Amino acid sequence: MTCGSPFLRRDPTQPSESHADPNDRMASRRKMQRQSPELPARSLLRRQTCGGVVGRSEASGRLRGMGMFKQGTTADSAGQAGERADLSALLLQGEDMIEQVGRAHTSWGLGSADRWDLDQTTGIITWTFPDKTATAPAQILGSFAPRAGSWMWAWANQSLLPDLSRDSRSFCDWAEANGHPELAQPEIDADERTASTLAALAFRVTGATGYYRGPGGNSSYVVITFGPVTLTKADGSVSTFDLNVG
Repeated sequence: MTCGSPFLRRDPTQPSESHADPNDRMASRRKMQRQSPELPARSLLRRQTCGGVVGRSEASGRLRGMGMFKQGTTADSAGQAGERADLSALLLQGEDMIEQVGRAHTSWGLGSADRWDLDQTTGIITWTFPDKTATAPAQILGSFAPRAGSWMWAWANQSLLPDLSRDSRSFCDWAEANGHPELAQPEIDADERTASTLAALAFRVTGATGYYRGPGGNSSYVVITFGPVTLTKADGSVSTFDLNVG
């Protein structure tokens, strides 16, 4: 698929599957509404056990499986070894950050809301609970469509307003500038693991402080990052939850 083409795949005889097109059902309001998903489970204990050389070796294997670091000349391979170490370290850091911020955000209820909404015109994500609402500025990194076997960066999805995909574009600019053009393609062949790898790398590079997977049809999902959370209780009291992941 070329850059900027609409990321919709429809079969009129089957349920629709798209890369989380937020305009599909609510074009007039440019808003997404879905049931709140459970947070993706990751084991920090497993990550700690597989840290250091073993952890980087496993991460490098995943990156090679994505077509990164292909064999070249001896000189090329020596340079690629450094690239592998740097990118593998970023991947491990990103996965750890996703788990750590996810655990922190559960303290105010992330993953247990009755519903969530993302308003493209304001760039605000809202989680609704019986006794409160939580809102935060948001960005969309990309979306994964398992039946199509692909990941699409948000900047390439024409159904999204440009302001909502700034971080997605920022990561792809970083990837191109640092010699990883494979990561910057608008659409990438992907399974669940590859999609999670791409999201973790982008999360680490963009320095986000919140991570959320919004579900779509047929097990597709959109990866949303967010900033400081404003909590408004039913009695009108307001508080802020913010994280420093530097």
